Amino acid sequence: MTAELSSKSLFVISQIGQLRSAQELVRTLGLTDVSIAILYTKKNLNARNDTEAAVDRTIFSEVFPTEIHPASNSLNLRPAKHAFRTYSELLNRVQPKTIFVCSFERHYAILCEVASNRGIRVCLFEEGTAIYKKGVEGFQTFAEPTISQSMFGIYNRRLKSNLIFREVIMRVAYTLYQLWLLLISPLTIIKDIYHLPQLQKLFLKRKWKGFISGWYDFDTVYASNPDVLRGVFHSNEYVESVPSFNDKGLIEGAKQIAEEYAIDENTAIFASQSFPVDTKIFVTLIMRFLHQLAETNDLRILIKLHPREKPAIVGAYERLLEMDEYRERIVLLNPTPVPAEYIALNSDCRTIVSISSSTLMYAPKHKQLRAISIGYVLLEALT
Repeated sequence: MTAELSSKSLFVISQIGQLRSAQELVRTLGLTDVSIAILYTKKNLNARNDTEAAVDRTIFSEVFPTEIHPASNSLNLRPAKHAFRTYSELLNRVQPKTIFVCSFERHYAILCEVASNRGIRVCLFEEGTAIYKKGVEGFQTFAEPTISQSMFGIYNRRLKSNLIFREVIMRVAYTLYQLWLLLISPLTIIKDIYHLPQLQKLFLKRKWKGFISGWYDFDTVYASNPDVLRGVFHSNEYVESVPSFNDKGLIEGAKQIAEEYAIDENTAIFASQSFPVDTKIFVTLIMRFLHQLAETNDLRILIKLHPREKPAIVGAYERLLEMDEYRERIVLLNPTPVPAEYIALNSDCRTIVSISSSTLMYAPKHKQLRAISIGYVLLEALT
């Protein structure tokens, strides 16, 4: 272990999956003086509480719940300034020699910049496959807003409810009231124009360019496939770091699931994921592809829902599984915190399926598995 890593270290995470990766990396590197910051917003206090409760206090000597702006990734000066203040205060309080982050865009980029300017080592660790997204040419995490979208937002917020836009003849009193609203609306519209993403982007470029482009300069990058990232980040070193999936509680839970659902060599596990696609269309296509895969390969497929799957998605799967066509070969697992990787590795399963889940990358590193992605056929069907 280098001298730098033997000093005070700070991990910055926001949810349980990242916490698990952080704790495993701490064990792997043999770090001793380590603290952790848990990012949260007031809108999602339950996530903060659940994550904090899962922290292994034998690994992290201090835990710092850190409130961030509710729109931390919005293209706006306000969350950028908030991030600068928040992370400056956090680093003042902890005084780390090294920080570990698992994201490199928007408010995380400001954290990295503040730390780097103070001479603090900045390390990136892999929490999931999202780290590889910038290896795809032209990929953008945050789509550029159009002028029409921005102007429509102003209309929705300020003018849509104004009856002058919808009626020609009104009662005089009501009309006067609406005219009064129009008299004061220019001020609010001017304010909205100032906050247009297109203008805010110009302001951000002058002070916090990393908030737009991301942060790509790291002292060390810890990843399961470091060679893939060498052209993406500027780093002094790349270290291979593969999740070991050795949590005893999760292993026991996976074995119980394997027994309950009689997972054998002819059982495939589908790890679900959420995407901003119409629920009915999305789930219908997935079920169609899974059924074709099951029929073609004589498989039974277990659907492992993502822990943060929306109720609408769950309901859509449940409704389709009432059909005899699907019921014979596809089964929906009861909600469980046990990750799909643990279930695949602690059962006789020989096939894993997903769209772009980290399950497809990590599980086969520990066991000979057939990894199948339906991402391309799904994308083709949606376009």
